[in-house]
Amino acid sequence: MSDASGEIPRFGESVIELPLTVPATAIVRQMLGLFTGDLSKATYRVRGFLNTGTFGRQRFDSTVEIELPKPAPSGN
Repeated sequence: MSDASGEIPRFGESVIELPLTVPATAIVRQMLGLFTGDLSKATYRVRGFLNTGTFGRQRFDSTVEIELPKPAPSGN
């Protein structure tokens, strides 16, 4: 929760800063996934809601998969 406020015009766009919390269990799950899964990709999910007025709010839920950089070859 944040008390930050602002306005984005209809059909407009803007970059906004959002506070973020991550449960410790999610961090552990992500780390285990790196060791046991595909080391070339990482997936993260952001979900929540934005207040849109006195009684309204808009939910959002986005999942993104990013490519991780390949490790540098060893100098052996």
